[in-house]
Amino acid sequence: MYNFWTIMKLEFRLTWLNWVTWLMVLVMLIIGALCASSNRSEPWSTWAHLGITGFFMSLILAFGTGNQIHRDSVQRLDGIILSTPVATPGYVCGKYLAGLMSLPLLAGSGLLSALMVDQLPTGTHAFLIFSPLFYAPLGAQPYLIGWVWLVLTPITFGATFVLACMTLTRGQRVIASLAILPIWILPLFLVSSIPQLLDITAAVFFPAYSLAPAGIRVPPSTPIDAFLRQHLVL
Repeated sequence: MYNFWTIMKLEFRLTWLNWVTWLMVLVMLIIGALCASSNRSEPWSTWAHLGITGFFMSLILAFGTGNQIHRDSVQRLDGIILSTPVATPGYVCGKYLAGLMSLPLLAGSGLLSALMVDQLPTGTHAFLIFSPLFYAPLGAQPYLIGWVWLVLTPITFGATFVLACMTLTRGQRVIASLAILPIWILPLFLVSSIPQLLDITAAVFFPAYSLAPAGIRVPPSTPIDAFLRQHLVL
């Protein structure tokens, strides 16, 4: 167990000493700020903005991980490490968990920037690629829910999937990329096939900003009908 924690701490330190990691932090900060400014400009599209943000965050972070074991093999570090009393399962799990711990921190930087931009005063003008803030702050709830649902879950899957592909193919990044791209992109073309029960819009978080017709009042016949009427598609 001691060797496992040593491997994990070593990998975690190597990750955050790499300049690419800090470049990804900058990218996450920009994406999070873009999401918050777009929500303050068009709050009725909050769910769409959160979905797009989660898509790009999770895809970028999935591509940025998974090569820990292959990197050690190229740099001949695996032979040095495995020559010590370290079991192979502990070595692999330590590498994987260190990468998995770094991904929520990277995604959390985007969440932090979104929460900070959301607190800027209403009426702030557009700046560079960021939208003007026409509406009041939305609060932390939609960002926290969106981060857990749309970012944390896919990056956990992405990190596991890419690490497995890279390990099984002996570091073939192209194969791992070709395998993960369809998983992320195909749902964009299958939106019309998603059941209405699973459709969620900004009306869930902010009914006052919803474009759904407010004059229709039909008594619900079943709990499912009531749920669908409360979550109308924009």
